Amino acid sequence: MNLSPSAACFLTQRPSTETIEFASQLSQTMPSIDIFIAIDDDNISIPSSSSSSIQFIQVNEIIAIEDGYQQSSVFGSEKICSVWDKALYYFARISTNYSFVWFIEEDVFIPSFQAFRSLHELYSSSYDLVTSELHYNIQGDIHSWYHWYLAPERFIIPWAHGMVCAVGCSRSLLSAIDYYARWRGEVAFLEFLFHTIAIHNKQMKIVTPYELNTIAYRQKISFEQVKARPNNWWHPLKSIRKRQKWRNNLMNDSLTEKMNMLKKFYSSQKNITNSIDLNSTSTLQTLLVDFEIIKGQINSSERCQLRDEFFQLAVNQSNEVSFLLKHLADHAFKLPELHVDTIQNEEKTKDYIAFEKDIISNKEMIFQLTKNNDTLTNDQMIKLVELREETKRLIKDLVHEIQCERQYIECERTNEFDQDMDRSIACIVMLGYRMSKLFPSESHGIQQLIG
Repeated sequence: MNLSPSAACFLTQRPSTETIEFASQLSQTMPSIDIFIAIDDDNISIPSSSSSSIQFIQVNEIIAIEDGYQQSSVFGSEKICSVWDKALYYFARISTNYSFVWFIEEDVFIPSFQAFRSLHELYSSSYDLVTSELHYNIQGDIHSWYHWYLAPERFIIPWAHGMVCAVGCSRSLLSAIDYYARWRGEVAFLEFLFHTIAIHNKQMKIVTPYELNTIAYRQKISFEQVKARPNNWWHPLKSIRKRQKWRNNLMNDSLTEKMNMLKKFYSSQKNITNSIDLNSTSTLQTLLVDFEIIKGQINSSERCQLRDEFFQLAVNQSNEVSFLLKHLADHAFKLPELHVDTIQNEEKTKDYIAFEKDIISNKEMIFQLTKNNDTLTNDQMIKLVELREETKRLIKDLVHEIQCERQYIECERTNEFDQDMDRSIACIVMLGYRMSKLFPSESHGIQQLIG
């Protein structure tokens, strides 16, 4: 078990009273997790009535930008340095003692403390990125998503993206983000920053639990939806009145009612285990509905055990029954997403190898310049800016080279043998031209010779 502390950070422009109250109560309910509220507006004072159990983060924008934490959320906030940059700076660079950190935008609705606890306990100790979705871009197609045009100068392919209104990060992932910021002097757009760094490290585990699949860019959310899936996190829900009312309504469900539903679930699960057949479809669908409501009350080890039982039951069943059982297994505990194998059995071109070497050299020079964290001279600052601009060019050129080499795009190019032949022919032609100038009387013969 990882004994390092975990943290949860709510990202706000100016925190509402409702956010402060929920964060404070969450801290009291789960004292093993440090609760933070990041405030984007440096001009407001921390509320004096706030609970001492939560901590507030206010980071000077100039300091964050100088340390490379900028550009992560220019679309959402229209600021070079947003609350996302400041929160990442705090947890990736300053407070590095946390083994796992949740970043939660203020308009993400978590229905209860139990909804937070169950998700945290299930995934925080063994995963590097807990996110609502993971979409790969293997070939570097900048037209497949409206923000991909930003990627060619920032990462080599493959790329990946997903919504990050609520996202959980391990220390390994945060350290990789900090490494990127030190090298590049900025962080990439957050919706492909986390995912692309994670897929480039094959050791990192990414999970997309069903509890986060109600995180969307825009949607209308009703209380009936939340009541049917009370363990899910929802986005967006900005209405403070609805957030408070819905939490209170869910809390009013009696403990007896919850226990009876839990007993009903286990009874149905036992019956399914003992006598599953082709006619079990409707029973499984009902079981899935019930499980959505009560799964937060089941501890992590039991949920892992339930996953194994459901998955084993799915063997040798009809397609429909097998699908529902595997769906139940994933609801109990989601396994990590598979890393897409993007390694090609290819012989790298000379340009490919040259770009890779240049990128390594570029990175070494940047880290050498910035290793002491001392104030740089004007000449050193100019050099640093030039190197980081060169980084963008090299990354973009390497992406293009990979796309050409793997034939993801059409490129007008010849192979290296043809290129060498072209250079040889050009040399012969040039030699013939010079000889004809030296020996004008023999120019006709020379032209016939080089033909």
